Amino acid sequence: MLTCREAIARLTDLEHGELALPDKRATKRHLAACEGCLPYWRTYRATVVLERQAYAAEGRSGFEVPEDFARRVLAAARNLPGFLTSARHAITLLSGVAAAPLLAFFLR
Repeated sequence: MLTCREAIARLTDLEHGELALPDKRATKRHLAACEGCLPYWRTYRATVVLERQAYAAEGRSGFEVPEDFARRVLAAARNLPGFLTSARHAITLLSGVAAAPLLAFFLR
């Protein structure tokens, strides 16, 4: 069974269809059953949809965040003593990362 951290780390690959079938199934099983990850996954997907809609309305292709951005943010956060002590902190951190393109759009 996947941990919350592992499932959340796979979201980008899951949404882009880049997970092998067994990994995709395991990730979706975890996300569907986890009280903490399911709401985050829904928010993540909604943020992506809203970003695409916002850019499509302007005829723009969108704001590209480097693929490894979330991984680099998490790697930096892991180096902070006691910062990611629970899955709840990881989910909060990643929700900000997922919202970054939408925020960049509205704050430009």
